Amino acid sequence: MIFSSKKQLLSQNTFLEQSIKLELSEKQINDIQLDELSQALNKYTNLNTLKIKLDKVSLNNQQLAILMKGFQSCIKLSNLKLNFSFCKTDQEGLDIIKDQLSQLSNLKILSFRLISSKIGDIGIQKISWLISELKQLSELNLQIQNNQITEIGAKNLGQCFQQCKSLQNLKIEFCNNLIQSQGTFELINGVGACQYLECLILDLRNNDIGSQKCMFQGLSNCKSLKTFNLSLVNNYLNQEGACFLLDGLKECPKLQTFGLFIRNNNIEDKGSLEICQQISQLENLINLTLELQNNSITEEGCQSIGEKLNNCQKLKNLSLSLQNNDVNEQGSLQLGRGLRQIAYLKELVLDLSDNQIGSLGASQLLSELACIKGLQILNLSLRNCYMEEDHFDRLCFQLKQFQFLTSLELELQENFISEEGEFILIKRLKKLQRLVQFQLK
Repeated sequence: MIFSSKKQLLSQNTFLEQSIKLELSEKQINDIQLDELSQALNKYTNLNTLKIKLDKVSLNNQQLAILMKGFQSCIKLSNLKLNFSFCKTDQEGLDIIKDQLSQLSNLKILSFRLISSKIGDIGIQKISWLISELKQLSELNLQIQNNQITEIGAKNLGQCFQQCKSLQNLKIEFCNNLIQSQGTFELINGVGACQYLECLILDLRNNDIGSQKCMFQGLSNCKSLKTFNLSLVNNYLNQEGACFLLDGLKECPKLQTFGLFIRNNNIEDKGSLEICQQISQLENLINLTLELQNNSITEEGCQSIGEKLNNCQKLKNLSLSLQNNDVNEQGSLQLGRGLRQIAYLKELVLDLSDNQIGSLGASQLLSELACIKGLQILNLSLRNCYMEEDHFDRLCFQLKQFQFLTSLELELQENFISEEGEFILIKRLKKLQRLVQFQLK
């Protein structure tokens, strides 16, 4: 049940609700109202799910203490979602929160959002202590972006996970902090202690991580890991940082879904080779998302990517972005030649926008992709690729060669295509009888 005011919460004739969502964002609340709200929460003794949204709410520490008293009777609470973003919670306020929440001995799912709250290293230390006290925790979603946290705070957070023996699902949004390479290493070593972890999502964008090798070796202990998404956007990895970046993952035999987002890291051809070489060692990979935009990758890198990824013979779903690199006509051909070897691929999302592949490069690419016999879904983005409508006959001919394709999405904006040319292309695509749906942008 959703409440947007304490009046609604108090108006219930019974207090048997097991799930409550309380939305108080950007509202002004006085002490009396908070006290009434807290008393009302204490009456929901059967509560097992509670979501409180307090972002942009100005609460002093006294008011925060009043609110947190409402948790005293929530002994059955197993699922808690708290949003204190943009509240500038100080150290005393965090002490109040951690002291009360640490009493929730049955808590299994915690989502804690503290975006842009300036908590710093001391603040993350208090949150780390709280997490280590919640012994039954199986799922944690921690959103602490833009909080002036350094490698010291990252180390404290990593150490707390050594106490989380039951943790199975972990999501940490840590972007726009200052943890650097050592902080990343310490954080990952701590996460690696979660031996039952099945799903891990790490957002480490904009943390000045740099080019230290083997930062993720600690994940080699996560033998139960099935899903892993890692964002390292804007972190100055370079070629050196790409070397052995994912080396620990080859020790995770159950990993089936992997997403790596490393745009704007200047990894170049050598870095793309190293990363795809490491990915090729993930023998049971089924779903792969790889975002390599804006990394100065050329024809040589495209060939390496194609050759290494075709070793992932269990791969069924691939999303690959090479937008805004230095891919030419020959590069797109080499990429296609590699990808055609992935025998069981059913869905391909490929973005080559903002590369000079031209109409011939696009046709050659499609000619290679048409050899993937089981491909059913193709989403191909070729925006601003210097294509001309004079070559659409060849493009449509290649599309006819896809034997099992049922869904096609083509993005061709910002090319040399007139309205008449677009009309002709749509008309021809409609004649591809096997397509259940198609979309042209």
